[in-house]
Amino acid sequence: MDFEKIFKSISESEKELIDLTCDLIRKKTVNPPGDEYLAGEIVTDFFKKYGIEYEIFEKEKGRVNILGYINKGKKPSVLLAGHLDVVPEGDPESWTYPPFEPVVKDGKIFGRGSTDNKGQTAALLMAAKEMKKIENDLGCEVVIGAVADEELGSTFGMVYLVNEVGILPDFAIIPDIGGGNRAIDIAEKGLVNIKVISFGKKAHSSLPHLGLNAIDKLAEFIKKLEPIILTHQPHPILNAPTKSVNIIHGGAAHNIVPDKAEVVINVRYLPGMTPESIIEDLKKVSAKVKKGKFEFQVLDYLVPTEVAPDNVLVKVLKENAKKYLNIDLKLIGLGGATVCKQLIEKGITAVGFGPGSDAVAHMSDEYVNIKELVEFQKIIIPTLIDLGKNV
Repeated sequence: MDFEKIFKSISESEKELIDLTCDLIRKKTVNPPGDEYLAGEIVTDFFKKYGIEYEIFEKEKGRVNILGYINKGKKPSVLLAGHLDVVPEGDPESWTYPPFEPVVKDGKIFGRGSTDNKGQTAALLMAAKEMKKIENDLGCEVVIGAVADEELGSTFGMVYLVNEVGILPDFAIIPDIGGGNRAIDIAEKGLVNIKVISFGKKAHSSLPHLGLNAIDKLAEFIKKLEPIILTHQPHPILNAPTKSVNIIHGGAAHNIVPDKAEVVINVRYLPGMTPESIIEDLKKVSAKVKKGKFEFQVLDYLVPTEVAPDNVLVKVLKENAKKYLNIDLKLIGLGGATVCKQLIEKGITAVGFGPGSDAVAHMSDEYVNIKELVEFQKIIIPTLIDLGKNV
């Protein structure tokens, strides 16, 4: 395989990559409501231009998921998926540049979604353009995805695709970890939101001793919880579980001692832990609150996921990053969640790998380094060729 020729073509196509990223950023696909169809038109036009077969899947009108195919039907099947939705821009005054009018400066593309995840999606499309030229030399099916709803749980995106459409590749690479092409995500913590309700007794606020202040008891619980490390077994990749009190409600009026107050605690937890085991730890804390009466409810959760660190996908990614760009990829775990989670739950070997920085994702003046978008293509293409040879 003449990789020098492929890499030269990738470098010569840098302007097209930049223009494509900027075109995607200009489409305001803020989630909610999503409106991914706005950016989806750019993706389908690109596939048509380069003769790449594609399908569109919508759980709800406008919430488009576009899958482009190279070597459709060949085995193994490898999915590479970016997402089209972005988070809100926040206060426009906090941006140096208009969030949806991308600016190219100092080797970076600035704009909402540049690094999460439209720059990566553009790089995937550009890689697909190159792979289409060498389709007969690819030993696998390559599926390039531009999907919906990643920022709010993937109900209209990857969850829909794997559970209802039946998109079940053998492998997947998700460029949504902000690792700057220097890390492979092989493990992700679970996530659970737990509501803690504190019960007290109403009284007139001029006679507080006749009541039991539910807010006071809840505050005492929170204070006692702060230094507690949740019960867990250490993990080789993931750090200790975390907990954060993120929502609080309580009180009915300024002149009534509150008889009810509640918080929602967000916990990121490790393999071996469960929502139930976490609640048992919380109950032990609440038992230390004198006269406290508490109730615990699991609102929603995602299980922790991981893949074997020595799997073939990790192996070929590391080999090609080193061989062609002299990059040593490290294995990491995430406290956050990517759509790797939904794929791994279906038995698919899925890892996170790609350009961008998590330090600027969701921030004002979000940007992506153009060099990293180019590097990504130069690692991905030989990786897919080797994967086809090794499986």
